[in-house]
Amino acid sequence: MSSAAINALGLNDVNTHYGSPFPFSFYPPAFKRELNEALLRSRETGDVISVEGPAADVDGNETWFHTTSIPVKDHVGTVQYLMVISIDINERKALEQELRVSHALFSQAEHLGKIGHWEWDVLEDRLAACSEQYAAIFDMSVAEAMSAPQSATSSGGALAEYERDALDYIHEDDIRRYTEVTEDAYASKQP
Repeated sequence: MSSAAINALGLNDVNTHYGSPFPFSFYPPAFKRELNEALLRSRETGDVISVEGPAADVDGNETWFHTTSIPVKDHVGTVQYLMVISIDINERKALEQELRVSHALFSQAEHLGKIGHWEWDVLEDRLAACSEQYAAIFDMSVAEAMSAPQSATSSGGALAEYERDALDYIHEDDIRRYTEVTEDAYASKQP
């Protein structure tokens, strides 16, 4: 066990865990089972397998790890042992939670403001994502919007039927700017 893992778990003496069956006692039962299954699969299949889950530090506080099992094979391909690497992902988990809260607030603001957003992939020439409110503006579900025929450009680079239809929903003072930005995105293949 590395010094980083010892610090993340707040352990003073890792020696108490030597000789213990892996995974150690600081993993909760559900994650312990998942990790054990991943290690067994990794050993049996020879595949690199990753799992994420919580552990408890010595004070009982939850701490998250991304754990990867890497089979080390001999010259004929037989797994000799597993190298297991765990990375502290507490900061990432906290940022993911902030992002979920931010997304929920943004979605609520879109709904209340009756505005929507969408993302167009200029490289693939297709709708990459859209909000529920965006789809509702066009009297569609998100699934319908995502599966609708999509091609914003024609062979000459002019705006096609999809985009001309979208122009009906854009304020007349904004159409010129919208068209410029869109055409620039296609020409440069950039957002």
